[in-house]
Amino acid sequence: MDFSAYKDIWVFIETDEGKAASVGLELLNPGVELAHQLGQKVVAVILGKDNAEAEKAAIAHGADQVISLEDPAYGYYTTEAYTYGMQKLVEKYRPSILMIGATIIGRDFGPRVSCRLKTGLTADCTSLAVDAETGIMGWTRPAFGAICYILLPGWHAIICNLRLQRLWQMIRQGHLSLLFALLPER
Repeated sequence: MDFSAYKDIWVFIETDEGKAASVGLELLNPGVELAHQLGQKVVAVILGKDNAEAEKAAIAHGADQVISLEDPAYGYYTTEAYTYGMQKLVEKYRPSILMIGATIIGRDFGPRVSCRLKTGLTADCTSLAVDAETGIMGWTRPAFGAICYILLPGWHAIICNLRLQRLWQMIRQGHLSLLFALLPER
């Protein structure tokens, strides 16, 4: 399969009454760093109603581009509407990575999107590494009191949820804190 069609780092920006939630704006920081490492753009993705303020905030926090779906159906989070909207966007634009905050919404939304896209989920990752030459991503996560390092070559897209408290700790230590799901090669 040609993975060159999969590009750009997407960051889902949650909204509340048209305003961007801080979790998505904070995710733009590691998104920008990862995009620079991979030579890609960081794209803020907003599903909501009256998104203009959230769009401006995303650009101000480092997004190179914004994809904004506005509809009354996205005025408040519903699993079905958001999952369907994001599924269609991912299938159309093929991001290499989709980052979703590990909020109550993100913990519902991320796994459902990954299921719709027929993917598995690797949860609670505490750091991320990428090999610049091969583009192979690696994740570190706690597993039953130990640490597990996961490398999966041949996978073309990643959905990740971020745990904010861990993010700031890892940023201070020079690492990132992410939760990932992968799309299998078809």
